[in-house]
Amino acid sequence: MAHSWLRLVAGATLSFVIAGHALADEGKITVFAAASLTNAMQDIAAEYKKEKNVDVVSSFASSSTLARQIEAGAPADLFISADQKWMDYAADKKAVDTTTRETLLGNSLVV
Repeated sequence: MAHSWLRLVAGATLSFVIAGHALADEGKITVFAAASLTNAMQDIAAEYKKEKNVDVVSSFASSSTLARQIEAGAPADLFISADQKWMDYAADKKAVDTTTRETLLGNSLVV
């Protein structure tokens, strides 16, 4: 159930981003996402390509690595961080458009 919800949210996010930009016209979107989202994002990307005929180029790594890459100029249309601190870091460095920032998901440790 949680995996389905994650796919729904991430899929909606991709749709929102594409609708908000002219990226669909270019036929490609570049997504930087936390490594923990690899499986879900690959599934979402495959479905998105089928439905919208838009290639999703993904880069998976730690949130810190991705934030630093974006700060250094790496092209990312969508950054999905697993850590609020690194999203804050990217925002503080003006590496992301803060008007498009959304908190999509959260989690907690269950013992």
